[in-house]
Amino acid sequence: MNSQIIEIDVERIFLDALNPRFPEDKVESEKDALELLCNAENVLKVAQDIVEYGLNPLDLIGVIRDGEPTEDLNHQNYIVVEGNRRICALKLLNDPEIAPSDQRKAYRQLSEKWKENKINKISCCILNNRDASKVWLERLHGDSNGGIGRKKWDAEQKERFTGGSRNAIALAVFDYAEKKMKVLTEEQRKKTLTTAQRFLSNSNVRDAIGIDGTSAGDVHINRKREDFEARLLQFVKDLISGEKVHSRANKNDYEDYAIFLNKNVSISDERIDPVSLFKNTTVKKVKGRPNKPTPSKPSGISNIPHSEEIYKLLEEFGNQKLKSFYYGISKIKLNDNFTPILTVSCWVFIESLSAAAGRNPSTSFKSFYSKEKIKNLGLDESDKLNKALWQSLDSLQNIGNITKHHNVSANFNGPQLANDMACLQPLIIATLKQIISEQKNTG
Repeated sequence: MNSQIIEIDVERIFLDALNPRFPEDKVESEKDALELLCNAENVLKVAQDIVEYGLNPLDLIGVIRDGEPTEDLNHQNYIVVEGNRRICALKLLNDPEIAPSDQRKAYRQLSEKWKENKINKISCCILNNRDASKVWLERLHGDSNGGIGRKKWDAEQKERFTGGSRNAIALAVFDYAEKKMKVLTEEQRKKTLTTAQRFLSNSNVRDAIGIDGTSAGDVHINRKREDFEARLLQFVKDLISGEKVHSRANKNDYEDYAIFLNKNVSISDERIDPVSLFKNTTVKKVKGRPNKPTPSKPSGISNIPHSEEIYKLLEEFGNQKLKSFYYGISKIKLNDNFTPILTVSCWVFIESLSAAAGRNPSTSFKSFYSKEKIKNLGLDESDKLNKALWQSLDSLQNIGNITKHHNVSANFNGPQLANDMACLQPLIIATLKQIISEQKNTG
């Protein structure tokens, strides 16, 4: 089938009254075609896209001659058989006054932006006649005809193209489950990919399975491989069954599922330095140099540090409230969802501890732990220690008050909270020892 590609004036190209997008016998003029496209085919979006990005160079306009053929193709009129929406958008950008009245203002604004990049001529493929165009239009707009026509991407192929961290994690996990563990089929992954992406976009679900959320590029795991595989196997089973992992799930369901995994599928709760999902080593080969292991990325802080000495002193003191708070503080995982709760818990713990040590209710715990108080507790009186203690007390007092009392603002900085509590451990130990000593003296 003969065809040729030339540049044609947009004003010589006319919309197709026989466009399959139009209801039969509804288009008698160019104006009718233009209004139908504008009202039913979202041409304004096409125009906006053209103004921002230009025309797609991978997608030609297809035309046939209008009327008797002339020898001079540049003086021939044409009917567009492929690209009616794009030609309609160009006509409206070039002359917004022909737009439907309710859309004219929008096209005027676009036309102002369009002036510098205005397109008067466009590359078109001239086909011999309408019958000759049908075979190619079928390839574009019909089904794939067993592979002959344009084949649309399936959901997974779209995700591979668009990319993004959430997509990359789900695809990598699926690849591992299918190719390494042999627990997922190609058909199953196609049906469940979108649901898996939703669940794996939740930081608690990723953490429960053992997927490190801080690694850029290659997906990493931070649990022992046998533990990771046990949790991933359960995730795949639940994904396929659709009972616990399903497309109707909301944020609360994601959180509940993470708790379920941690409670029921734990071989070991031990964390490891993040390693590549598909590699057992972090050794990087450098051409022309001896292989040397690259430093592993430091693992993230997952909990507020627990002190066995503090816990034993709390048992000796016998204050159930303080003991319960301290247990929860060091047990609950630090993440975006629980950090505000932990902040308030730490604030209450120090508030209650200092009250038990004699703090006046009208005095803040930061003011209570004065230089004189620190000296009486038997702690190092150096300025460096005092500054570190007071800075941590000040930080906890401020973020605790805000998180507890403000209706919106809260602390989400888990690592800083863990660091403050680590700095305060000597102060907590010294306070408890003094309280217990006074108990014995008065007892």
